[in-house]
Amino acid sequence: MKRILDSIKFFFRIKFKKLALKKKVIIFDCVNTSDLISILNYNEIFIMSSRIERINTVYLSWNIILFMFKNIFKRRVKLNYFIALIEETKPDLVITTVDNSVEFSLLSKYFFGKIKFLAIQFATRNDVYKNEKGNNKKLFFSNLICFSQFDLDLLKANGITVKNHFFAGSFKNSFFQNSSHKFEDKKRYDICYVTKQMHPKGYSNYKEILANQIKNMEYLARYVLNKDIKLLIQSKREKNSLELNLYNQIFFKNNNVEISWRKSETDYLNSYRIISSSKIVIGTPSTLLREAMTYNAKVLCCEYFPFDKGSHPFSDYNYLEKFSYEQFKEKIDQLFQISVEEYFKKIKYSKDYYMKNSNLVQLVKNLVERKTSTLI
Repeated sequence: MKRILDSIKFFFRIKFKKLALKKKVIIFDCVNTSDLISILNYNEIFIMSSRIERINTVYLSWNIILFMFKNIFKRRVKLNYFIALIEETKPDLVITTVDNSVEFSLLSKYFFGKIKFLAIQFATRNDVYKNEKGNNKKLFFSNLICFSQFDLDLLKANGITVKNHFFAGSFKNSFFQNSSHKFEDKKRYDICYVTKQMHPKGYSNYKEILANQIKNMEYLARYVLNKDIKLLIQSKREKNSLELNLYNQIFFKNNNVEISWRKSETDYLNSYRIISSSKIVIGTPSTLLREAMTYNAKVLCCEYFPFDKGSHPFSDYNYLEKFSYEQFKEKIDQLFQISVEEYFKKIKYSKDYYMKNSNLVQLVKNLVERKTSTLI
């Protein structure tokens, strides 16, 4: 019944428009694309919304209608429409930052050898590691820009095809470094704790994530109490009373503890300003924790209740699990005592294995402009 109602709402909402465009680049899926759009020539791109709730215009031509009619029993209507729309648009490149999109993979496979498709990894993909929805068998990458060798290894270990790849790090991190919001090469905070979502927002393992974070912060509160240590909590959300009350309960309004909030749901630049100016960065497994290593922060991943260990690269020296306060204190003491150079000698992998640090913004520009002709 819900699907029927959604379909009725969809047809009342959308506008039909005759297709009259040829574009050099199609950006597949409009979610999280503002930064990508800003670095490309807007006149040369076509943004293809892929989520039903975001599709407001349906483009039609005789070729599109004919293709959908001929293939009505071969695929879902939406996928047939996307194929026909791409055929009509005749782009040089189809690009996305939603690298775990099954539809993008299906399109990449359909057009392999005809049109170039490029996926940019946007986050650490626990959904690939866990394969909860069984989508791994459908994933296919003709060209993939990924964070590091770790992520490629994770994909291949799960039987996912990657024909061509680039190790280039995080697009958001690169955008920050290329933006006017230049980071200061100055460590203003002794410790930064980076949080994940503190609210049950579509996370199947929300209880474990929250329990780990509370335990970590309780230990941090004990550690910094009566010490001349500047601690900053980097929230993943806008300021909210539920989260603020939790922080106040744990840290007892310690004057040495600051909280940094996002200005909006899409704001992330401040997170990079914070991790780039912190000596030690602590948290549960996350993309931001990995990105902190590119700023020569001494990173520690803490999971009091460990789960999904294979979904992240932290282990040995920069990873704690099922730990006591004494073990936590000892590790933080060590991190303060050793130099950054010593830290990177002690961890298991090279810095690039956790997160490559390169000018990914320029790489994408070069690939789009064919200055780097390595796409297949």
